[in-house]
Amino acid sequence: MEVHHNVSINKIAWLKIPNPGVIKNLFIPENRAELEELCCKLYSEKKQFDVIGHTSNILYYSTYNPENVVSTRKVNFYSVHDNVIECDCGVNVSKLSREMVEFGFEGFEGLIDLPGTIGAAIFGNAGCYDCSITSLLEYCELLRPDGTIVRLSKDDLELSKRSTVLKRKEVDGIILFAFLSKRKGDPTKLQAVADINRQRRRITQPGPAKNLGSDFASVGKVTLKYRILMLLCRVYYLLYYLKIHLTRRQITSFILKIVGHRELIPYLEWGWNRFIWKDDSAFVLFNAYKKLYLSFFQNDRLEIIEKK
Repeated sequence: MEVHHNVSINKIAWLKIPNPGVIKNLFIPENRAELEELCCKLYSEKKQFDVIGHTSNILYYSTYNPENVVSTRKVNFYSVHDNVIECDCGVNVSKLSREMVEFGFEGFEGLIDLPGTIGAAIFGNAGCYDCSITSLLEYCELLRPDGTIVRLSKDDLELSKRSTVLKRKEVDGIILFAFLSKRKGDPTKLQAVADINRQRRRITQPGPAKNLGSDFASVGKVTLKYRILMLLCRVYYLLYYLKIHLTRRQITSFILKIVGHRELIPYLEWGWNRFIWKDDSAFVLFNAYKKLYLSFFQNDRLEIIEKK
């Protein structure tokens, strides 16, 4: 097992931040057994610790200085059995999905460009293009704080949109590995669907750099304020430009100007729910963005995890 001391947060952060905090102890287990042994030890000693994957949905603040961080990036063994696919928690979702599509296994064709690990995908019920790891889940094994290991099915996870009992902190523990169902399909057809999904993603979403995916879970209610602003936007473009169909950039730019937040325009080029950290100023402006977003989409839930 690798152990590093007094390490910059930027060593493990998806988004590199200005003035990063320091990790006192960074542990990188080589396999599932080392991960289990380490977490049992930290639990028994009542130590606070974070378990991370690729951190592709975690926003670190410069004030965050954790004592112990456990990285699962090397706990990435997986194998295909007769009826199931066995995956360690640190398996890369994108890499696994590409290989499973090549083998002709259904349910992965929408996940070939999804960043993150199997453990994180289960934890947050992540997915796209009608595919998710939890829809394939037979069960996962969870290490509890008391050192016991329990088996959780998808029903036990009590799934809701981009959420589980683990993400809601109703159940505590570390996902060690998972068994996914193996559904045989036509490799040629699955690859064609995967290629279409990849192209759609490239057209409608930015690349994985400088963003953390969807910032909110998109479960909020559209407010009257936003409906009025949208109406003004459409009337303006119809009267002055004879345009009916507007791009996301046109809509966000118009509304941001109306509400006095021009400074956010460069960071919301891909729409309201995809903030782009294109420079150091983004880390200052993100809080203003969150407040504005929630004034448009009431009671929505922040999807990314903030570490302050």
